[in-house]
Order: sequence, then C-alpha cells, then structure tokens
Amino acid sequence: MQNVIRSIKNTFYFDTRSLALTRISLAILIIADISYRAFDLEAHYTDLGILPREALLKLNWQEWFVSVHLMSGNYYVQAALFILAGLFAFSLMAGYKTRFSTIASWFLMISLHNRNPLILQGGDVLLRCLLFWGIFIPWENRFSIDSIRSGTVEDHTSNIFSPGSLAFTIQIAIMYVCTALLKTGREWHHDYSAIYYVLSLDQFRILMGDFIYAHPLLMKLLTFMTYWTELFGSILFFIPYKTAFFRTIGIALFFLFQTGLLMTLRVGLFPLIAISCLFILIPSFFWEYFRNLSNFLEIGITKLHVIMDKVSLFDTREQTDTPSKYYTYMKYCLLLFFLCFVLYWNLCTATNLMKLSSKAVWLGHLLRIDQKWDMFSPRPFVDDGWFIIPGKLRDGKTIDVYRNGKAVSWDKPENAFSDYRTYRWRKYMRKLWLRAYSDNRLYYGQYLCRKWNRDHSYEKNLMTFNIYYMEEKTLANYKTAKIQKFHLWEHRCF
Repeated sequence: MQNVIRSIKNTFYFDTRSLALTRISLAILIIADISYRAFDLEAHYTDLGILPREALLKLNWQEWFVSVHLMSGNYYVQAALFILAGLFAFSLMAGYKTRFSTIASWFLMISLHNRNPLILQGGDVLLRCLLFWGIFIPWENRFSIDSIRSGTVEDHTSNIFSPGSLAFTIQIAIMYVCTALLKTGREWHHDYSAIYYVLSLDQFRILMGDFIYAHPLLMKLLTFMTYWTELFGSILFFIPYKTAFFRTIGIALFFLFQTGLLMTLRVGLFPLIAISCLFILIPSFFWEYFRNLSNFLEIGITKLHVIMDKVSLFDTREQTDTPSKYYTYMKYCLLLFFLCFVLYWNLCTATNLMKLSSKAVWLGHLLRIDQKWDMFSPRPFVDDGWFIIPGKLRDGKTIDVYRNGKAVSWDKPENAFSDYRTYRWRKYMRKLWLRAYSDNRLYYGQYLCRKWNRDHSYEKNLMTFNIYYMEEKTLANYKTAKIQKFHLWEHRCF
C-alpha cells in the first residue's frame, strides 16, 4: 500500500532542473519570436501598416482586451516595446527576479497579440498560456541568478511538488486532447485522408513533406497515428506506476511527433514551443545521466551573474526573503480557480456538453487564457491558392504589386511556400480571402499604396490596383479542381 501511495505522490513531483530548463527554453523562444516579428514591425504594428489602431478598434477588437501597444502607432514607440519585451525575456532566461520577469513577459506578450490578432496562430496561443502558468511555477530554483542571490543553489532538492507545474502539464494535455476532439471530420478517423489534404496545401508543405506526399499509404498511417496520439498520448504523463519511465515514453512520443511536424509543415514556432514545454516532464535520471548539461547550465548562469555584478547592471545582492504561508495558500487557491476555469473553457469549446457562458468570456479575454485548439479541424481546408495584384502606375505600366513590380502572370507560382514571405503573412492573407475579414481589405490596400509610393519616384507612383485570389481546390487521389479566379478588392491610391 505504501508503494502505491508513493507512486501516486511521485506522479505530481517535478525535477527543479527540468523546471529551469523549461524556463530557459521558453525565454529563448520569446526572444526568437520577437526578433522574427521585428522584421515586419512597421507593417504589422504601426499606423502605417496593415492594421492601424483605428481599424483594429473598429474591426478586430474584443471587449476586455488590454494592450499597451495601443499607446502609439509610431514605429519607434513600438520598437521600444519590442526591446523592453526582449529585455524581460532575457531576464527570465537568466532567472533574474524571475517571478516579475515572467509576469512582465506574459503581459507584454498578450499586449502584442492583442495589437494584431490577424497574424496569430496556435503557437502564439500555446506560448502565452504556458507563460501564464509559469507565473505559478518555482522555476527559478535552479540555473538562475535568483538561486545564486539566495545562496541556496546547493540546498534545493531535485524533486518538488509543484501545483503550478501540474497545471502547466494539464495545459499540455488539454491542447492535445482538445485538438483531437475537434477533429470530427471523416478525413481524420474514417478514411484517414487528412494528412493527404494537409500536404496538398502548397503554402504549408516543406522539406520532408514532399517525400511523405508521394506515399499514400504512409499518409494514411500518419493520419491514424496523429489522431490517436493526440487523443490518448498525454495519458503517459499522469500514470502513477513507474512514472519516470512512462513520462520518458510520452516525451519521446510527442518529441518525434512535433519534430515530424517541424520537418513537413510551415507552421511557425509552434513545434518548437510544443517541444520546449515537454522539458518540464524530464525525470531526474536524465539529469543524473547528463551531468555535463546540468553543470554547463549552472556554470553559464554563474558567469552571467558575475558579469552583471561587475558592471552593476542589476541589484545582485543576496536575498533570502521567503513567501508567507498566507501568500502561498492564496496563490494555490488562485491557481486552482484558473485551472478549473481553463478546463471549463475547453470543455465548452471542444465538446457539445456545455455552452460557454458570456459572463466567463471577459476573464478569458482579459488574461488571454481563452483557447480553442482547432488546428486543421474539424477537417483540413481544401481551398489552396495564391494572390495576384495587378496595378497601374502613373506612367501607364501594369505590374504585379504583390510581387514587387514583376510582370503580371496568372500562372501558379513555382514556389507557393515562399510566395507568402513569412508564416504570419500567410495567416494574414488567408484571412483577407475569407469573407468575414473583407472589411480589412481597405486597410491592406492603403498599406500597399503607402509602401509602394514611398519607395518609388513620382512617375512610378501606384495609381490603382485590384486584388485577385486564384483558388485551387484539392480533390481526392491527387486531383485538383479547375482554378477559379475571385476578385476581392479594387483600390485607388489617389
């Protein structure tokens, strides 16, 4: 009986080194995300871009959203906020004032997401949710400046009971289970053709995807494995018998799953985020086996602390304050409330068992723990395509504005993958094609006029253009329907 109780107890224990590695990896991904977004800072976050603040508040704003990025539409103000977010992410990575850095990174992230919701995808939702649960995780206990400052680097036990880490793990499981529950199309669990339709989308398929797309039986097998892995794979994280063994199997399973996704589909940082969140489950025997990795991280943080202390960038004096029992009790009560709220939210959005109350929506939108894991659900979309924007210049020449002034061609681009520049532009252009976002086409047209005419001489000014979408629907057995031409918008620059 004692062995059973011990096994159940061990199920909810986490290695402090694994918590720290999760913190470091997520912080690095935040920096990578900010850096990637910065290339389109003007286009995506200023009033000279595709979504000025006026348009955001008019068309795409949700009640209870909060965003400090709305303070100004100026490029330099937005750049300053980007730099600030990067500094807090670096502080989180170093484990300096970790709790505050986590909260600040989470807040600046939801602020950035609220500034332009048209370019968000599943990875953004996952990252902000993981950061939210990170507020309740003691992931500063190892590989951090905070642990050095407190003078307890060697005093931390390897395994601790961490309710915040448990909530973090439940969030991972929720993501996988709900995305499976939302895959209700027959393509996922009847004829197993979903991967075929996904890889038929030229705008997504990359690298290994070309090889898989050429093998129908392999695609059926991968569809079967994807659906059932998402539905039941996360059970491995909560088995109270030989917990470390089954967690390792679960980590390996989802690591291979996300690596395959990374190598076949263009879905941004999502696979890397999904891999990083698995680190929290790494059992202690991993660290005993890879002592060099643990020592490397410890030495790296120690050297960083010495450098920061020498240049006096931060207050690096020892701090030994410990939270009161009342504070800890309130934190856990708050954590339990939010966990129940997220479970309720996903139960409503992923099943027909309950309806989401309008009274609950405000909290989800305020904290941005609202979530719906509908990747390629209920079935993969079959309307692939590309954009053509023929425009007339002041000198009478006709060019394709979308392709930086090249001659207009109605043929399918040779590389549909690169035709969308980045995955965030692909997400945005996909929404422009949808009728629900037709009002945003005006602001995209204004952006194209401003950008073109700013970069070209008076004689080469853009006068008028039309936006067309060439739709190519996917049929079964590698067949495609006749390409259809849709006129979406006519714009006059003057």
